[in-house]
Amino acid sequence: MDPSFPEALKCLLLECFQSAANTPRFAGGDPNHTLLKELEQLTADEASTVLSGNLNSVAAHARHLVVALRGSNRWAMQGEFQGDFAAAWKQQAVDPLSWELLQAELQKEVANVLSWVADESRLCDQETVLWTLSILPHCAYHLGAIRQLAALVKA
Repeated sequence: MDPSFPEALKCLLLECFQSAANTPRFAGGDPNHTLLKELEQLTADEASTVLSGNLNSVAAHARHLVVALRGSNRWAMQGEFQGDFAAAWKQQAVDPLSWELLQAELQKEVANVLSWVADESRLCDQETVLWTLSILPHCAYHLGAIRQLAALVKA
């Protein structure tokens, strides 16, 4: 495997989540439009807003990402994915303290992903590479959904 591949993947995940300065791929070079920054800019009430019966709140998207990334981290360390997505989507509302804690949980799971994803020795077979790559479009989807919901709740 080209040794630059794991670093490139880590770079894209960093851009998606926390550091998009001078990079147009996820945030158009605006560091305030990464996933974690988008969440920081919302109050608990805004994050809890359900705009329509068939849409989820920003808080539910964030909780879903915590479950997904925690599952991916478990898979990377122990070889098994576990996550209760149904329970994550059921929790649409947060109070100020739980919103702060949810963001901290997401930051922790992102840091854990970033700690192993650039380790070339972990990307040793096709299944591992495919599983690892699946994190990026999944998170990019939720970044887009969160941006759209955030713009609507702030309007």
